[in-house]
Amino acid sequence: METSHWQSDYTTAASNAYFITLCTHHHLPLLGDHVNGSVELNACGEIVSTLWTQLRGAFPTVEIDTHVVMPNHFHGIIWVGTTPGTRPAIVEDDPAVFSDSEMRFGQQPTHPLAHVRDIVHEFKISTAAWINRYNGTEDEPIWQQRYWTKIVSTHPEVTAARNLISQNPQVWMQDKFFRPNIPRNLNMPLQ
Repeated sequence: METSHWQSDYTTAASNAYFITLCTHHHLPLLGDHVNGSVELNACGEIVSTLWTQLRGAFPTVEIDTHVVMPNHFHGIIWVGTTPGTRPAIVEDDPAVFSDSEMRFGQQPTHPLAHVRDIVHEFKISTAAWINRYNGTEDEPIWQQRYWTKIVSTHPEVTAARNLISQNPQVWMQDKFFRPNIPRNLNMPLQ
């Protein structure tokens, strides 16, 4: 069954793939710029990409698939509670440019199974903390409180989600999250 959810409460006792979407606070383009059909990540976008790739180390039953960081949102697929033989081939992303030997998640979950909400929560608070640290700010909101998750349970659904992610930079101007007149920070008036 294919259902979109806000802040889902899926358990991970069964193997599933989840398509996750996070939007930045007020859709601000905090993570990079769109240039000629591709996204040029800034340091904040690199932080998001780097921490996403570290999910597999922070959660033992999580495997990451593909992802994209857009100027004001993020899409990614995670496999939760799976083994390599039970899922379609993983798409490995290029290594992130941003590197910080100290960058890691704030806590290591100890339970072998995790809820998607816990994984997303840890990802959101860790990326926000590192972005605020990089920017020299404290507790500035980075993400909207809500997010989307969707189970992608068949090979065609996984393929479609991967295609949406890979094509997102090329169709940015038609994307429902595209906001042409949003300033880079809240100190500027919204248009």
